[in-house]
Amino acid sequence: MRLLVDAHVLDQLSQGSKTYIKGLYTGVFNINHQDDFYVAANCETSVHSELGVHANVHPLQYSSHNKFVRLGWEMSRIIKAKKIDWAHYQYISPIQKSCSEIVTIHDLLFLDYPNYFPLNYRLIKNFLFKRSAKRAEWVLTVSEYSKQALVRHFGINPDQIIITPNGILDTFWKNEGNENDACARYGLKHYVLYVSRIEPRKNHAGLLKAYLDLQLWKQEIQLVFIGGVGIKASEFEQQYQALDEKVKGMIVFLNDLTVLDLKNLYKNCLLFVYPSFAEGFGIPPLEALACGANVISSNTTAMAEFQFLGNRLFNPGNVGEMRDKIDFFLKNPGENRLASQDYLKSHYSWDAGAIRLLNLLR
Repeated sequence: MRLLVDAHVLDQLSQGSKTYIKGLYTGVFNINHQDDFYVAANCETSVHSELGVHANVHPLQYSSHNKFVRLGWEMSRIIKAKKIDWAHYQYISPIQKSCSEIVTIHDLLFLDYPNYFPLNYRLIKNFLFKRSAKRAEWVLTVSEYSKQALVRHFGINPDQIIITPNGILDTFWKNEGNENDACARYGLKHYVLYVSRIEPRKNHAGLLKAYLDLQLWKQEIQLVFIGGVGIKASEFEQQYQALDEKVKGMIVFLNDLTVLDLKNLYKNCLLFVYPSFAEGFGIPPLEALACGANVISSNTTAMAEFQFLGNRLFNPGNVGEMRDKIDFFLKNPGENRLASQDYLKSHYSWDAGAIRLLNLLR
């Protein structure tokens, strides 16, 4: 069998799709040593650096970074030249179908929560995602919530939808030294942490309001946001710009950290808060838990499946509830830590998704 993986996301900043490709195919390559995998990215070296070196894994480099070139003709050319049997795409498949297809659609949040997305974004994504899902032999997704959305919005046969749940990369379980280096480098000592792209649905504004209501800056507790801007969040931007300069000095924005630096920040935070309104899954809370962080999370969409968090879940639309949870778990960090490492490893393993994918191909 020969499988082509469209892995152009490996060249981009950290995001869920990149973590998914890295986690899923690291698991696949550790299990399968006989089939041939052609992994295409904008930079060939990204394949080795992100997925390792394997005898049956063949990196390919796209001739252009232009997505229209990639989807318009280059992937079809690769499929023909390499005699590919299956191709795996993220969200959108090429114009021409040249072999059997697998498409991963992580979520349809723009249809469930249209108020968080621009109209042109919704129209374009709806057409392209639906066309790709309808045409594919198999559709993969990452949670029961997203599977039901695919059935509801696109009319996909549920038997054609396979859940390959996100997992926790092995590196987050490893105990590596110099854990305080990143904190010192970024000027962090006591801080509340949130890891996510900045978008309206991610609810940075709600977390900032809770932080200000508790006046944590007066206690020398910083608020740290890690992630670049995805979709402009006007409310959050206006809220931040209106702050006094002293308060602004306690709010830190970071982006594109190494995994080691991210681990260090997870390990050393006073509290990790995940206040997102809507997610297809939500990997950062699991990464934070693997690093031993004190975690609370919203209870909507796919995060509702994190029932192991018990009373550490909260309604993200209720700033008062979020504020009270932050206050309580800052003061009681050891309270109700239900998610043991054994539980997380057994329920959120990339190997489980890798086995499901390989079974489909066979």
